[in-house]
Amino acid sequence: MVAIYFLSIIKKNKINVRSVKIENLEKYPKNVRIYDEITKETYDISFDELIIRVVTAEIPVIFHTEAIKAQAVASQTYIMNYLKKQNKDQDPNFVFSINNNKTVFAENIEKKRSSWGKNFDIYKSKIIKICKEAQGQFLFFNGNLIPAFFHAASFELTNLPSEVFEKGCDVPDGYPYQKVESKCGRHLEKYKKKYRFSENNFFEILKEKFKIECYGKPKKWIKTVRQNKKNLLINEIVVLSKNINGKTLENIISGNKFRLAFNLPSQSIVISHKDNFFEFETYGYGHGVGMSQIGANYLAEQGHNYKQILNHYFPNTELLSI
Repeated sequence: MVAIYFLSIIKKNKINVRSVKIENLEKYPKNVRIYDEITKETYDISFDELIIRVVTAEIPVIFHTEAIKAQAVASQTYIMNYLKKQNKDQDPNFVFSINNNKTVFAENIEKKRSSWGKNFDIYKSKIIKICKEAQGQFLFFNGNLIPAFFHAASFELTNLPSEVFEKGCDVPDGYPYQKVESKCGRHLEKYKKKYRFSENNFFEILKEKFKIECYGKPKKWIKTVRQNKKNLLINEIVVLSKNINGKTLENIISGNKFRLAFNLPSQSIVISHKDNFFEFETYGYGHGVGMSQIGANYLAEQGHNYKQILNHYFPNTELLSI
């Protein structure tokens, strides 16, 4: 039933590749100047080599070919959109930072020799072939590149930018993101995690991160959890405290800030209190906006190609070749 559901969406919003010349887009240099926040090095690299390194770092090589190809297109769309937006003057000395939580991660494929072992040559050829097939293909909406966000795994539904990004909106750079179904399939258990915090630890984290000193019995510190019932995404948490006059205060914490304060992998969380501990059960990994890599692999395993995968996660876009 799930595969049929996805297929109906894909047939309704067909996505095709056609050639188009976008004003100024082709004027970007073939090379990109990179600053690696891990190695602290700055160097020039071709755009195509950068995409190979991003795909190498961002998605497991054992995933289905069509899922990896969807990742290649999303990666190059995201990076080209970022460059176009941040380097409007087309400064050849503009530096694009990698290996941080704000842009993308990238790794030289040669550094995979140890972890890939005897399969290194096979995996290397696989990645390079896929990226070559995806070269020059970008996602557009109303004639503009979209900010093609991606993440490891979302639970049941993807998220809207405004739900997880501080000061976010649901139409970044003019593209109206939608919540779409996203399955983990056989990988679901891998992305279910449990975390325990003692009452004292919970208290100290809220005090340090938000200057909130919880008041009353610990099991009543959290008054309300506002969340999406289907994918368990926490939008807001209301925590009780008291001011110097003894008045009870209701402190509202966004789901994203709460997740970051406790260093949790996802904003889809089930919270419970038991035996003097707060327990958090999380589902998924990452911000949940845009394409889920696990979801993309699930769709590929159901027989969908990279165009259909991209159309599912980025509805109403065009896949254009430039």
